[in-house]
Amino acid sequence: MRQACFEELAGEANAIRSSHRATQVTLGTSTCNTSAAHGLPCPDWKEFSMHRSTENKVVLVTGGAGYIGSHTCVELLDVGYVPVVFDNFSNSSPEVLARIESLTGRPLRFYQGDIRDPDALDHALMDSGATAVVHFAGLKAVGESVEQPLRYYDNNVVGTLRLLEAMGRAGVKSLVFSSSATVYGEPQ
Repeated sequence: MRQACFEELAGEANAIRSSHRATQVTLGTSTCNTSAAHGLPCPDWKEFSMHRSTENKVVLVTGGAGYIGSHTCVELLDVGYVPVVFDNFSNSSPEVLARIESLTGRPLRFYQGDIRDPDALDHALMDSGATAVVHFAGLKAVGESVEQPLRYYDNNVVGTLRLLEAMGRAGVKSLVFSSSATVYGEPQ
């Protein structure tokens, strides 16, 4: 039955890929509809990637030096992808990249830049040959976002729009958008 999840996800991915035009970027979520029928959770990245080729799968990870981004890079390397970090180090440190290399024993490419900078994004996407983007480059402190709403809007909304525009120019059609922002409970 878990194979049904893999087949469903692969079918959705192929349908999405075949429906894209050269400059179109489509956002969406994918769920495993068969999981409810058999009561099992959907497969994780490791299991899913074993059923398809990861050859030449370069993934630009924005915010890749942050906590979630760095762990994602380790997992991507573990399953055969080639993560490329794009980060401005506003909430992280370049030391994280050395730790990833130390943990995985593999070199890690990175570009220092800001997601609001179209030229930096264009360079990173074109030079790296990325075929997908995992987007974690967002500000996330609730209290600070209330105190500095324009800064958060500029980074999180405008930055994401700049990223999507650069992806369109580079012909990159696959995006995973994720937020580790505080989303539960009442703000204090």
